[in-house]
Amino acid sequence: MKMNTKVACISTDTSLTSHLNAIDGFELDTGSPHEARPLLHKAHHDVVVLDIRNHHAALSLIAAVRRWQPGVRILLLVDDNSDEQTLMQLIFAGALGYLNQADIPSRLHAAVLAIQQNQAWVPRHLVSHFINALSTLKQHTALR
Repeated sequence: MKMNTKVACISTDTSLTSHLNAIDGFELDTGSPHEARPLLHKAHHDVVVLDIRNHHAALSLIAAVRRWQPGVRILLLVDDNSDEQTLMQLIFAGALGYLNQADIPSRLHAAVLAIQQNQAWVPRHLVSHFINALSTLKQHTALR
């Protein structure tokens, strides 16, 4: 028997919930950002999908999700015009990947499954930015 992937979706967008509900194998809990705490306290989830358009609010919520469910994997849904520096901050804060709004219909299922399997979901061009940032951090730390 195949186990369902337990997904929490924090969003006010009902079309996002519809996309996730249409995917077989996902056991879905949904709520608004204001409902995140009780939603995430009632059950453990494999993946949390955060649809938070305000990047500062997203940073706070990522930290809170990490406290409420350590080890949970987080997928962010972001505006198509989000800049790379902001996206890197969100990933470094604890998200395992992100998906642009325009890609939701065609890639949401694959993104959630990849995140659930502990695989990063970021475009290849950002991978080199992450490697460079980690290398710089390692060099900076070694100089201390």
